Formats: sequence, structure tokens, C-alpha cells
Amino acid sequence: MKNEFYKLNIAFLNGTKYSSPKVKIFINVNEEDEFTELENNSICSFDHVLLKIKDIENNKDLFLFLKDANILIENQQINISSCSTKQFYISLLKKINFKKELSIIKKQINILELKKNFGLSIDEYIELENLKEKHYILNLREILNLIEEN
Repeated sequence: MKNEFYKLNIAFLNGTKYSSPKVKIFINVNEEDEFTELENNSICSFDHVLLKIKDIENNKDLFLFLKDANILIENQQINISSCSTKQFYISLLKKINFKKELSIIKKQINILELKKNFGLSIDEYIELENLKEKHYILNLREILNLIEEN
């Protein structure tokens, strides 16, 4: 792990912002409990991504799911814009179980995926994309034991 810290600025869809003067930032890899640190002088763009923010000043790890995220890291500063709302998560030692919800969502996704072969209405397509996003978030929340931060 590098010893570089960054100033973080995030702009969310509804105009809210978040900033922290001293962080390290990591992206989730392969939808598992594996993260890679982002480096200075980087540009990234993601449809869906889970960030782990190591807040040095407050000595805590925050997790953030972002949709349509653009990340620019230069001059020890991270600027992120996203089509998400501001909702941070923290990790618990206690195991979290979303198996029932994940099973229901997966069945709904499978039905819509089958219908996709014959054509989906716009509403069904939007529902399918929303279900996939919800499944992605719940699956990672279960793997990493994440709960919403108050």
C-alpha cells in the first residue's frame, strides 16, 4: 500500500457534495472482498462501482456504491461525479444475510432475461436494469457485511 493521501471531493446527482481532506481510495474488484488502490494521475469511469474510502482524519472506512461514476485523480486530489445519491455504508463484524432478497431478485431478473429474447418494453428494460443494480448492491453488502451509515 502506498503512503499517498488525497483530498476527496464527490458531487452526487441531487447536488449534494461530500469532501474529506485526507483519504485513501480503493475500488472493488470482481464483486468480491478484494479492493485495488487508485493511484495519482488516473482517470476512471464506471457504470457501477463500489468504493472503499479510508478516511484518515476520522480513522474509519466508508463504502460507497456509485452509478455512472467518473473519477479524476491528479495533484493529490480526487474528484468524483456520479448519478447516485449520497449513501455511505460501514462494515460490521457480524454476518449479514440477504439470501432471501437476493433469491427473489434473481428470479425476477431471470424472468426478464428470458423475455428479453422476445423483446422487452421500455418499462421492463428499466425494471431489469434496476433489479440488476439492486442485486449487485445487496450481493456486495452481504459479502462485506455492509450496513447503511446514519
